[in-house]
Amino acid sequence: MKKQTKGRASAIVVMLLCIAVSIPLGMHTSLDYKDNQALDTFYEGVSGETSAMDVLTANNQVGENLVRSAQVIAGDFSKSEHGDALQSQLETLKTAYLDFSEEADKSSKSRSRTEKLIESYNTFSDAAFAWIDLADTAIQSQSGDYQTYTTFRDKFTQNHDRLVGGAYNREAALYNETFDEPLVQALQPISFTEPLVTFREQEAWS
Repeated sequence: MKKQTKGRASAIVVMLLCIAVSIPLGMHTSLDYKDNQALDTFYEGVSGETSAMDVLTANNQVGENLVRSAQVIAGDFSKSEHGDALQSQLETLKTAYLDFSEEADKSSKSRSRTEKLIESYNTFSDAAFAWIDLADTAIQSQSGDYQTYTTFRDKFTQNHDRLVGGAYNREAALYNETFDEPLVQALQPISFTEPLVTFREQEAWS
């Protein structure tokens, strides 16, 4: 009788362990599938819409031109009341662009690499819009031909809006909503899952 009792107790323990393992494992498998779908969208896009990666590549090129025009503007206004603020933000812009450009040139398509790429772009876009805000204020204070700058500004902004409202951000946002569910929150520490990084909306200029 004691052997049977011990056997049943062991079976119950094994069953409970199996359940304890299967629930977070099942959640991880399900979320991992949706995670991969979002990453596929990032690189491949959806029908009728350019992929986030292609738009990032375009803004990498536009960003380089934006930095070049920023150097001209900072020089033109170096002795004005806007000079110090422009020069300081220019240095921030250049550093952020170099970090983003380096990430954009890497070929890996892993989740960690994609997250670093988006984070570096978010930092750069924040710096870019902060620069745009300062540059527009300075340009309005005096006459001058800055059509080249405004062309790059408008193109950069247009591409940024495509990223924020694009298929990857939409799919990642839906995926991230899953983590608001109580069961997912409770099991997240042992399921090895986490929300996806998304593109941030512009903060300084509109």
